Amino acid sequence: MSHAALGETRAVTLATCQSDAVTHSRMTRPRVCTYPHGNWEILAKKWFPVARAIDIEDKPVATKLLDVKLVVYRTAQGIHVARDLCPHRGVPLSKGWVEGDEIICVYHGLRYGTDGRCNRIPAQPSVVPGERFRATTFPVVEQYGLVWTCLDSDDGRADIPAFPQWTNESFQPILCPPRFNGCGAWTTD
Repeated sequence: MSHAALGETRAVTLATCQSDAVTHSRMTRPRVCTYPHGNWEILAKKWFPVARAIDIEDKPVATKLLDVKLVVYRTAQGIHVARDLCPHRGVPLSKGWVEGDEIICVYHGLRYGTDGRCNRIPAQPSVVPGERFRATTFPVVEQYGLVWTCLDSDDGRADIPAFPQWTNESFQPILCPPRFNGCGAWTTD
């Protein structure tokens, strides 16, 4: 992949999502958190890389950002980030699989769309799931070969640092391995 291709931005920000009738969740500080009060709230408004784009293929990937467990997955629509928690019984969505434009919980097979809405409960196919079954989703930007997200984006802007060197052919980009990316996120598989 060329440096220019790695530097391309494929973005879905809050402003874009709202026009498509998709709104992302705003996360609050986790009950069990290693970040001091105040620090977490400041950092949650920033954009962080949570995965390498090349690592997001056909299976959901578990990761963690600011003590919040996340799942990163790819559909035909692109890459998506959600809280790694099925609202039904708390099972990690990263243990499930992706079919079409849905991530499916391994426990009871509940199917969640990219907007977090539960589209189907297999045990009760005639039931229309309510908001209680909505998965928490976050905005995503794929840039510099990385998947970026923000836990509390209130203005819809993707405030990702500029790396103009990335598109320079004489610059050698090195993406950190998936176990540690140095930016507060790491895989947990």
